[in-house]
Amino acid sequence: QRVLTLGFGLLGFMLLVRMLSREEFGIWSLFLVIINMVEIAKLGFLKNPHIKFINSEDPIQKPFINTASLSLNIGVSIVLAIGLCIFATYISPRFFDPELSGMLIFYGVSSVFLSPFYQLQFTQLAEFDFRATFIVTIVRQGFFALSILAVFLYDVKISLIYLAVLQFAAVMPATLVSWWLSKKHMIFSKGIVKSWVMKFFHYGKYTAGTNISASIFRSLDQLLIGAMINSSSVASYNNAIRISNLVEVPALSLAEVMFPKSVQSHQSEGTTKVRTMYEKSVASILCFIMPFTLFVIIFPEPLVIFLSGRAYLDVVPIVRVTMLYSLIVPFNLQFGTVMDSIGLPRINFILITLTALLAGILIYLALPIYGSIGAAYAMLAAYLFNMIVGQMLLSKYVGVKFFNVFKYIPEMYMMAIGMAIGIISSGNKKDNGN
Repeated sequence: QRVLTLGFGLLGFMLLVRMLSREEFGIWSLFLVIINMVEIAKLGFLKNPHIKFINSEDPIQKPFINTASLSLNIGVSIVLAIGLCIFATYISPRFFDPELSGMLIFYGVSSVFLSPFYQLQFTQLAEFDFRATFIVTIVRQGFFALSILAVFLYDVKISLIYLAVLQFAAVMPATLVSWWLSKKHMIFSKGIVKSWVMKFFHYGKYTAGTNISASIFRSLDQLLIGAMINSSSVASYNNAIRISNLVEVPALSLAEVMFPKSVQSHQSEGTTKVRTMYEKSVASILCFIMPFTLFVIIFPEPLVIFLSGRAYLDVVPIVRVTMLYSLIVPFNLQFGTVMDSIGLPRINFILITLTALLAGILIYLALPIYGSIGAAYAMLAAYLFNMIVGQMLLSKYVGVKFFNVFKYIPEMYMMAIGMAIGIISSGNKKDNGN
């Protein structure tokens, strides 16, 4: 699913960066940053509590959990939609391009109708139904990317607001397919049980706060560049961020799987198993991303030209800095997974909020002095702060040893080599047998 999302996202990005002017692409990037923050806030409030309760409570409670989750989903969607429309009307025009406001108002109104899609999405994750998630991703991301490809091939001039409409339209067929694949899991009670709503609220307030703070932290650089410099600078900076995001696929994928498994392990085996899962999962992610990260830091130009064209070669120095994030993200991302799974979401929330505040201060100070690359330096410092404090907390609560991660890396490489040899050997035997 993550690879497909990345692939379709890259296709759309490579087309849009060539179809839109630098200013238009900067506005589109800011739009995506803001709506992603809204979506992450909603999912943070609902997804993790839903997964935890489904996997830790008696199965007889499932209908009550589903009903409480859906009712909160609709309520939170309405509240976020109103908040986004207020932001778009009164705040956005003061700091960003006026065209962005119309796009945000459209998304705010239409986002209420996305509630069923997201309900199905985290239900699939709670039930380990990754096949359904995979197929739905093909439908949603494929519809949007191929629609942009058609617009590009037929050389149709498309406005940014119609691009936002097209993005919304892609969710409709995806929701229908998602329902068809996962309706067996959608068992509801006849009424809403208040105690379950309160359980969701008290657990979700921290995971939602954590996700909002994390989203603000990851978006502050682009938001402040847009507010303090201009949309064209956002377009350049976004190109660098897109490249560094390429290596986050293994981290995000493993985090999706690790959270429900970590909940189950903590319920049955305690913190020892969780500690081992953390150390090995971070080691396995680093095995995937280190070779690519080092290659891009040394030779960023070919990748920038391939993805964005020669017009964006000015982002090469920023790419070298942002690629360093990828070596820190696995530690930080899996820290949040562990804290949420052992029932300490408040600690995760406090740390990421402090990190976001630190990042905001550093970016605000660095932008006037160093320009856009100053935001990259500030974010790198904030990532390091988060990692150092996170490792101290992991050591305290689950006994994680930082250097154990690096001890596991050679083991992971040997395991990967052994798997490859096994696949090749079985293929050769099959050919010989034929």
